[in-house]
Amino acid sequence: MSTQSTSIFTRLFRVLHLLCWFLCTIYRLFRLREYNQHSKDVMQDLARSMLKVLHIRVEANPNNPPFPPVFLGAANHVSWLDPMILMAMYPTVFIAKREIRSWPVLGAMVARTGAVFINRNSRNDVAPVNKAIVRSMSAGHSVSFFPESKASDGISLLPFKAALFQSALDSGLPAVAVALRYCDSDGCRTTAPAYAGNTGLFTALWRTVSMPDIIVRVDCSMPLTLNAEEAADASSRFLLKDKAEAFVGEIVNGEEKG
Repeated sequence: MSTQSTSIFTRLFRVLHLLCWFLCTIYRLFRLREYNQHSKDVMQDLARSMLKVLHIRVEANPNNPPFPPVFLGAANHVSWLDPMILMAMYPTVFIAKREIRSWPVLGAMVARTGAVFINRNSRNDVAPVNKAIVRSMSAGHSVSFFPESKASDGISLLPFKAALFQSALDSGLPAVAVALRYCDSDGCRTTAPAYAGNTGLFTALWRTVSMPDIIVRVDCSMPLTLNAEEAADASSRFLLKDKAEAFVGEIVNGEEKG
């Protein structure tokens, strides 16, 4: 883990700046009435402005292929910052746990982002969620999720779960695997922003504002699809999951840790 840190004054200033961003976000999101192109532009602007507040720089691999018009994004999960990183790169809606929908203020905010809500405690909820994802993608909205299902420390990868990859197959649209790595200002891998294990949100936030700068390296796969023989296989969603996991794992586990 990086030993770099900011002064207490800088940390408190960033927290105050982030609070101002949050209040502005509430105002802008509550003005949205439906999820459309305007909403996508607003969400991208909010994501990019938050990264600027926290001195986070996204470094996309210049060899990344262009994103398809609509796709299922599957990224490794490290930090509470991950959705903002992805949204800053491409317009997307996310899968969120169902409980968030009932949270005061925040639940209404998340609903206005076009989120697809999921009951993580019920395997019976998988089919309806896949159908909801297909509806969203068929309406022209890319959907992103974190197939590890929980956050890692960012230095290694947890096993991917296959269930929600079915939505890409059902929609006939590609998946794109996204590998995220968090680094300090020297370019060394760091676990500071990680939201893993028993780490609380406020602890992860404090660690984030304590870093002088954060670099997030992003690699994206070519659009992932299955050929006719693979698609006809009963375990086709596992085949698609394996392709995404192999791409992300090679980068996250294989890159020099710094």
